[in-house]
Parts: sequence; C-alpha cells; structure tokens
Amino acid sequence: MPDTLPNLNRAAAKAEGLRPQVLLLKGAEDLDEALSAFRDEGADALLCLEVPRTSTSGRRIAELAVAARLPAMFGRDLARYGPMFAYGTSLAAAARRMADRILKGARRGALAVERVEQPELVVNLKVARELGVTIPPDVLARADQVIR
Repeated sequence: MPDTLPNLNRAAAKAEGLRPQVLLLKGAEDLDEALSAFRDEGADALLCLEVPRTSTSGRRIAELAVAARLPAMFGRDLARYGPMFAYGTSLAAAARRMADRILKGARRGALAVERVEQPELVVNLKVARELGVTIPPDVLARADQVIR
C-alpha cells in the first residue's frame, strides 16, 4: 500500500497534538504548488521523509521551504541540500563501513546484519538566521554538526 507510511506518520503526529498535512508528490513539477499549499494552510514547519522524491529534489525543496518561511527537517544524509535541520541515522555511513569491511577481506556472506542506532543531528545556522529563528543553546550543544 503506497499510503501506509504517510498514514502511520499522520497518526503519530496527531498523537503528539500536531495537525499534519501530508502531501504525496508525483513529480518535481508538484513542488511549488505543494509548498504554497503548506504555507497557505498555516504550516509551521516542513518534515521531509527520506524517500526518493526528497533525495532527487532536496535542494529545490529546501529552497522553496526557505522562500515560504518554513523551517525544514530532512533525513541525516540529506543535510547537503540545506534544510534547517537534518536528523537520523546515516545510511551512507553504514554503506561505507560495510564496503570497508569487504575491502579488508571480509566475505560478503559472512557479514553480519548491522543496525545503525546512532542518530545524528545537523543544524544549519545559515538557514536559521535567514528565517529569523533562534536555535536554543542546548539544541546546538547536542548537534553533531553545526553549519555556520
């Protein structure tokens, strides 16, 4: 079911007292309209799940979010696109660790299944300043990376 993940996220947001707006994008041409709709409906922030559309259009989504004055959070590996926050585990780092083990002689069939459990937080202060958002010092202290 293509709507399972959005439905689960919608339910989790509602349980936290949030009013989620979920939009499934069909293509890059939907981005401008989607961000306008979020802004017009009173969105306070934008959470982009780590899905192919966000990966392929991440830079444009981050630009539109800033233009719409919406702080955005992406998955950890998508921090390069410039959201205000990026959070989660790094699939790229896990792939590098696995490749390193193979290059050092580990047989691929002997590699254990690895669960990445260390989430990372990236805070982009340039975007925060552009949006007029002050990041609390305790959040900055917990960040694994701060982009100034």
